[in-house]
Amino acid sequence: MVIDLLEKEEEWRMATLTGTMMVFRRVGKLYRRSEEVHLVQLYRGNAIARELRRVEFKVKLLRGYGELRFRKAVVEVLAMKP
Repeated sequence: MVIDLLEKEEEWRMATLTGTMMVFRRVGKLYRRSEEVHLVQLYRGNAIARELRRVEFKVKLLRGYGELRFRKAVVEVLAMKP
């Protein structure tokens, strides 16, 4: 049995997202706990697309998958080298 607890903190001025994950896993009759912290640098989709186009990638910004829409601040970048 594994139990995950996840917290996230967004810092818009620094354009970062910090995710803290605490995992409890059963080992025999006891539980083990581990913790991970992930710091993610956030970028604007159009800035990434501009840099990729500058080095000759074909770029498309996606706002979701099929009927699933991402929230306003999220975009997927699809890039291919011609």
